[in-house]
Amino acid sequence: MAGLLKGHIAAVTGGGSGIGQGICQAYAREGARVIVLDTNPDGARETISLVTQAGGEASFAKLDVTDREACKGVAAEIAKSGNISILVNNAGINRRTPFVADAAAVAKDWDDIMSINLDGMFNVTRAFLDQLRATKGRIVNIGSIQSFVHVTWPNSAAYTTSKHGVLGLTRALAAELGKDGVRVNAIGPGMIETRINAEARAKNPDMVANVMRHTPLGRPGKPEDIAGPAVFLASDLSSYVTGSIVMADGGSEPAQFAREARRLVGDGCEVIFGCWTSSARREVVQTLEKHEDGKHACVLFYPVHFEGMEDSSHAVYLGSLPDQQGDRALEFARKELTRGKAKAKVFIVGGDYVYPRASAEVLRMMVEARFANDFEIVGQSFVPLKLPGLIERDVLPAIGKARPDLIINLFAGLDMNDRFVTGMRHHETKASPIPIFNFSLSENDLQNMNDQDVLPGEYMACSYFGSIAASRENVAFKELFRADGKPLTKKVKGNEVELDGISGDENGVMVFRSLPEIAAGETATFTISGKCLRPGNQHLRLRVASESITEPLIGEETATVTN
Repeated sequence: MAGLLKGHIAAVTGGGSGIGQGICQAYAREGARVIVLDTNPDGARETISLVTQAGGEASFAKLDVTDREACKGVAAEIAKSGNISILVNNAGINRRTPFVADAAAVAKDWDDIMSINLDGMFNVTRAFLDQLRATKGRIVNIGSIQSFVHVTWPNSAAYTTSKHGVLGLTRALAAELGKDGVRVNAIGPGMIETRINAEARAKNPDMVANVMRHTPLGRPGKPEDIAGPAVFLASDLSSYVTGSIVMADGGSEPAQFAREARRLVGDGCEVIFGCWTSSARREVVQTLEKHEDGKHACVLFYPVHFEGMEDSSHAVYLGSLPDQQGDRALEFARKELTRGKAKAKVFIVGGDYVYPRASAEVLRMMVEARFANDFEIVGQSFVPLKLPGLIERDVLPAIGKARPDLIINLFAGLDMNDRFVTGMRHHETKASPIPIFNFSLSENDLQNMNDQDVLPGEYMACSYFGSIAASRENVAFKELFRADGKPLTKKVKGNEVELDGISGDENGVMVFRSLPEIAAGETATFTISGKCLRPGNQHLRLRVASESITEPLIGEETATVTN
């Protein structure tokens, strides 16, 4: 297995369950050899089984992180077969005894939480320090949203104090170990659904509801939601990132982003990576503009979809714009889906915040300027992030009344997309499904839809970094969308056939369509054609994947195009 972490050895404390297990799986998928450090052999064996079933490599070492001498012994034993280059300090506990309860119980909880959450992190890091310095390794500490804020449920004192300490330790180690080439960062999970906290979540619905009221994505996280940031911080993608905490909390209140931006500027920070929602980005950008002190300027690198209605010298916008996605989506729809209609009706849906509303306005202007004879926007509906239930109550009836020919979906996050797509497909107002172009539906969302039967016929308009030419794979990928000539036809037996793309342009903006499931033993034929952008030899490359096929099938056609 090759990937972002090929050649690395990663040790993960608490790797036998929850977040730690998710990180172990993600690291193995990216090519790392994983060592599961845990007190629970059964949980560790489960993790190892999941890793090996996916083709990765993992082993187990029993470790109590509170035992300093045991940490040294385990580290020495591991070093015999190679130094680790990645350490994830994930082991942690929480207790729910109120601070004002029985003194002895409160003291015991305090001691236990500190010994595992903070002292354990110290013990393990010290034990592996020589290995990490030798490999110029990376340390990923698991903090919490409570590394910054306090909460009101019982015994937040001990847990909050320990997670504040994790952040302090992260920053101190980053400053001290940077000269050795060792990077130290942290992740701040919000409420993550794991088996460990299942009982607490079940017994405290008010606690869960309180957290969700302050979570723009409107859902608890899952271990795999932490795995992505963990891979990023362990890989060379974050080679100039140290002393930072990456928040994975579903998006907290924008005001908190402003507070953290002010603190970072005050600490002399010059570059910030992050923010998920446009509202959070706006708070940070405005803060950076207001607090430039003449000595240094701080710049935000914003990595996700951008509505294009903001321009600041304090921001680098990495995500796609509505005109990149919308232009290709509408062009494709005009040619392939609404051909013959005098003026196709378009309905726009999304969450009620900056990006969807601004994107809808851009799309309206685009229709008026380029597609006035082809499309008419007949309605739009925006749902507050914390009220996804309004999709069923308000959005679906509005769509049913408008009877559109095409829907543009600007919802973000699994909860809203699952509700919307499932609701649409189960309550279609026409004999055939209404085409839906999804601008923010992610691969993770697709994989975790409750009802996979609703996905065939869905479209995704996504941006791709077409300017990147460093890898052979990227060059080949771009060539796929610059091809012309005779259509490529591919026959395949199997199920869950996926087509990588069916439309694209010079900038790598592409349109995806999921295909219906093909029964085992049957043969299916698909046709794909591209648009030629320049004369010469052009290549069309199609990748077809199936659960019954070990390696994806690749089909290629070459055509010579003249002026």
